[in-house]
Amino acid sequence: MKFYIQLSNGQEQEIHDLFPKVNYVSHAESPQFSNLYRDSAITDGSQFIKTIIQKSVLTETFVLRAANYYDFQLARSEIFGFFGNKNLMRVRTDAYPAKVVFVRPQAFEIAPASDGSRNSLFEIPFDNPSGYKQSIMRSDALYQYSENAWQMGMNLPNGQDLKYTFNNVPSIRVYNASDVDIDPYFANHDLRLLLNFTGPNVKLVNQTNGTEWSYNKPQTMADSILLDGINTTLNGQAASVNTDYGYLKLDKGWNDIVVTGATQYQLTFSFPFLYLD
Repeated sequence: MKFYIQLSNGQEQEIHDLFPKVNYVSHAESPQFSNLYRDSAITDGSQFIKTIIQKSVLTETFVLRAANYYDFQLARSEIFGFFGNKNLMRVRTDAYPAKVVFVRPQAFEIAPASDGSRNSLFEIPFDNPSGYKQSIMRSDALYQYSENAWQMGMNLPNGQDLKYTFNNVPSIRVYNASDVDIDPYFANHDLRLLLNFTGPNVKLVNQTNGTEWSYNKPQTMADSILLDGINTTLNGQAASVNTDYGYLKLDKGWNDIVVTGATQYQLTFSFPFLYLD
């Protein structure tokens, strides 16, 4: 079993390479569903509103084998120093090599197996604030990375090269391989649309779910527009005022999207796939 860790934008490392006296043992996590209801003082029961995914906890088990008790104490200090960095860290295991989780460690203990022992079997519980695992690569880079970019259980259709950059066609199809809809408005999911266009305006309509977004000022291909969730920028400057304040949501599976207004355009959909396990 392998357990990989990456801090900020640093290099990913396996736990045994970081701490040669430590080996990875096992992983446990379950998605946390929460059903929201509305109660009424004049009717029976409760009215269902929606289900949300809450923060979950990964429990990772490790074994520490030291040369002697003093070596054990030194290794223990190094481990606490590393995991006490206070920042989000990206982790994954060889059981799900193409799925990553961004986590923070909770309090944990590394205790000797017995008095004076040089060995310890210990657990580290990690908070997963998003509640999801996500693809190691974003949609627009999935096929640019050959090693561990995808695996079984990622909902990818067999025998199809998925496209996430489109040029000058009136209608496009975007595939969301996630276990859930990608919803940047109600769920704060990560979805970026990178757009260059020539024309008086541009409008995107997802005919699969009815969400839409439009940019209402003339542009040329030299200008770069970014719809990041629900916020729009033009060449890096705030530009939501030039839009209808709409947004696009991607349903699970295929999404049929129509592009109008632009005489020329290039459009990229960039987002991580989200998974419940």
